[in-house]
Amino acid sequence: MKKILPLFLILFVALLGCENPTLEKPKGEEKPTTTEKAADVDNEDVEAIETWSYPGTTGGEFELDLDAFDAPAGVTGLFPQDITLVAYDGPQLSEPQPQYGQQRQRGQGQRGQGGPNRPQLTPEQAAKFPAIAGSPRIFYNLPEDIHNPDGMCVSKDQQTLYMCCPNFNGREGDTGPKKHGAFLLSFNLQGRPQMEKQLEFPPLAETGQFGCMGVAVGPDGNLYVCDNQYFFDPDHKSRIVRVLMNGKDATGKIEVVVTGIKLANAVMWMDDKMVVTDTFLDLEGKWGAGGLWAFGKEEALKAGSGNNPPIVLKPNGTDPHLAVIEEVENIGRGDNGGADGMTCTPDGVVYFGNWGNGAMYRVEFDKNLKAKSEMIHKAGEVFGCCDGIFYDKRTDKIYINDSEKNAIRAFKPVKAGEKPKFELIWENEDTDGTGGLLDQPCECVVVGQRMIICNFDWPFPGLRNTKFDEPYTLSVITLK
Repeated sequence: MKKILPLFLILFVALLGCENPTLEKPKGEEKPTTTEKAADVDNEDVEAIETWSYPGTTGGEFELDLDAFDAPAGVTGLFPQDITLVAYDGPQLSEPQPQYGQQRQRGQGQRGQGGPNRPQLTPEQAAKFPAIAGSPRIFYNLPEDIHNPDGMCVSKDQQTLYMCCPNFNGREGDTGPKKHGAFLLSFNLQGRPQMEKQLEFPPLAETGQFGCMGVAVGPDGNLYVCDNQYFFDPDHKSRIVRVLMNGKDATGKIEVVVTGIKLANAVMWMDDKMVVTDTFLDLEGKWGAGGLWAFGKEEALKAGSGNNPPIVLKPNGTDPHLAVIEEVENIGRGDNGGADGMTCTPDGVVYFGNWGNGAMYRVEFDKNLKAKSEMIHKAGEVFGCCDGIFYDKRTDKIYINDSEKNAIRAFKPVKAGEKPKFELIWENEDTDGTGGLLDQPCECVVVGQRMIICNFDWPFPGLRNTKFDEPYTLSVITLK
């Protein structure tokens, strides 16, 4: 049922979350007129039509969509980025800049600035994405030295978002030293988003680089991070490291858990095991083969801690920890990347997909960490790229980051032998990410109704994204 907000509450919401309110009351008018919209029993969004002035205009009628009242359970405060201009009949708008983003680095008081509201839907887009989700908008505009966001995970209490930023992009010819280091960052998920640099990862001595990608919270409360060294030295230099935590903050201490991986991409803890995707196994005679590594809980927690050595993997696919080896069919995109994004469902089933061709797999492990896998989506059948994926319990859906098409897709988990039905959540053309549009989405997490998305912005052959450029962004989509 529709809810019509009193005018004073609209002003209060805008003033509460941002220093510069998005909408300003016209001078000389004490009470603008409110016009009620027709009720829609299937939509609980708060909507109203108001007469207001807008920065850069001389007035006009606005339609507002205030879905801040659908905030996820456990999240307090109202999000000014949810006060959205949906339609306007007045003069040309200047670009609003509500300041709801904020970054904090220990010992410094740096502030970030929020970006413009969500982009306007064309009639074609409105018809294409009916009632599945809102359009993407800015969750956070990242600073200059955080220009390549990648892996994410959420704390167990759902109040903190952790993100890895390897900063692979922006190098001349994608080779040579990086412009900036590799960082672990955190964002509070209550009230106004605030970013904190938890640490800058120390480089591996042999390469002078660190390539943080996937990240997961372990059963010990520490963070486990994929260090992808493949782009600097492909000879089994990639690792899994443990970031020791004190509550929600990194202590600055790092332990090496696993060595000998080719391209460590995603890491996940589930039940009694830690699972890792390896995108390039580089096995002779197996074009583009990737796979899954599986480690027992006790073995992984012990490795690298105290005086214990890390797990050292045998090369060339001969190590018993290699639970799944899959091949990558060449679909003509010019990219042979294998296993990439990975997630699991409450019944313990693992799903993963290929970067190079979009093939997806359903995997079941037995108590001895032996895996049985089946392909549930053929290469290029519906889509040709699967980057990060995420299972959301509330919607019971697995969300796919299709980096090739600047798209988010979804499907319901399936039983053995079944094929999924895919739905398109959002897709846009090549953009620079302004306003929250997707700019090579690589990873997403869902908290309540909000899907937070990393825009990787590092072009590869065959992708819709053609240029690394500003702004550097995290997007957010409100799911219905």
